[in-house]
Amino acid sequence: MTTALAEHARPTGPGPLVDPTGGDLVRLPLAELHPHLANRKRMQEAALQELADNLTAVGQLEPALVRPRAKGGYEIVSGERRWRAAKLAGLPDLLCLRRALTDEQAIVVIATANDQRENPDPIDEAELYKQMLLFKGWTPARIAKQLGRGETYVRDRLRLLRLTPASRQLVIDDEITLQHAILLASLNLEQQKNAITQSSGGAGVGGLFRDEQTLFSHSKRDGVPVSVEEFRDWIRRQVRLDPRAEVTGELWPETAAAVQEADAVRQKVLLLTTEYQASQAVRHGVDRVFGQPSWKRADGSKGAKTCEYSKLGVLVSGEHQGDAFQACVRRDKCLTHWPQSAKAAAKRAKAREQGARGGTATGSTKAGATTPSKAEAKAAAELAAKEAELARWQQAYPEILKSVLATVKSLPAGADSKIGKALLQRLYVDPGVNKLITPGKTAEDLVRYLYVGDLYDNEDLGEGFDEYSSGRFQNLCKELGVHAQKIVDRVAPAPKAEPPAKAKAKGTKKRAGDVRRAKAKQKAG
Repeated sequence: MTTALAEHARPTGPGPLVDPTGGDLVRLPLAELHPHLANRKRMQEAALQELADNLTAVGQLEPALVRPRAKGGYEIVSGERRWRAAKLAGLPDLLCLRRALTDEQAIVVIATANDQRENPDPIDEAELYKQMLLFKGWTPARIAKQLGRGETYVRDRLRLLRLTPASRQLVIDDEITLQHAILLASLNLEQQKNAITQSSGGAGVGGLFRDEQTLFSHSKRDGVPVSVEEFRDWIRRQVRLDPRAEVTGELWPETAAAVQEADAVRQKVLLLTTEYQASQAVRHGVDRVFGQPSWKRADGSKGAKTCEYSKLGVLVSGEHQGDAFQACVRRDKCLTHWPQSAKAAAKRAKAREQGARGGTATGSTKAGATTPSKAEAKAAAELAAKEAELARWQQAYPEILKSVLATVKSLPAGADSKIGKALLQRLYVDPGVNKLITPGKTAEDLVRYLYVGDLYDNEDLGEGFDEYSSGRFQNLCKELGVHAQKIVDRVAPAPKAEPPAKAKAKGTKKRAGDVRRAKAKQKAG
């Protein structure tokens, strides 16, 4: 066994050890070898051809590592490139090290071998780490120790699994860096779509790309990626952090824990920003986002004072996005943080109370009583009017909601209708789907279009037929009631078997007899 293969088979840290000296060397037919599903998905065609030429000229210097399959044949644990190159070179078999490995041991071998490559694909790494986590006892920390990596390295790769198909394609096509991808993966599906499609129109930074046309540009897009720092700043300003999202727990575990504690006692969590006013994208939502002038830190740190009205606040945008601390927004109550506003609010409340009693006593008629100024009376009247208007809207809200839903039910629901277009804008569908099917005009067409879009993303529909996708595609045909075998027989009929030799001889004799009878008839004539 070669030294390189021994290194692949031996984990670098604790875990299920794989004996690098076991197994036997055998030559196995290529048809009996099958790639492991966890092996890397993308290989350079030019590099494969080069390896195929090398196998033809020099021969195989290192065996592939395989294990027996329950349903026959062998599974390639390490050496799939050699197997593919051997097929290209037209070789009949491959030198293999045959060993019995458990599923867990096989994944560890594959992950270790992949980690030792010069430039491992980050998406492949993420998929492998995900497979390792399926086995009992494996955590990101243990994977990091096993491979000699930092835990942050492992968690960053795992985060890439959150990328949408369109975002993932940017990584595969090398249109964005790994650092861009890690930031992009911290966003939800809608936010990723906005980051990819939004552009500044050449007037500054906007989302992930900026418009920039150059003489030597070969980009598939009109724009080029902004710097990592610019993209991070865009996220701070334009993306509203969800304090309860899973990714928040990974990036800001202390914040996530504090939010869970507040939720457990049914305490409202304040959404804050360090910006003077949150951007429109951040403000969009049910809960208010308090701009910097509207909140005060109230946790006793950094010179801040505590108060009885403080609640947990989370910075959902701006500088220090993700931080959590006690904050006060009670301008109408807190004399500690908002003394002037609280005093003014108290005066207005007193004025409203006195007005409700039918007027106020003047200084000449009752000792100690004061008459509110015109400005205070006006402010009190305006506040009372706002509160009355709000109460009217709250009372009418259920009826308004009924009217909205009734209107939606009566609207046209075709693909090119107002709500159909809005739905298509909100739901990401890969542009490649349009080569297979169009949205059409009816609601039924729209449902079919979205269904095909889902198949395109999750079942590789339209990407061709090969041995890797055959099982899923055939199952899809059964699910839809498509008789695929009949279509295969019609479009590509199997070659007809040649008749047996005996039948040929009999037919030949018959034809010869016919010739003899014809000649005899001619002579008689």
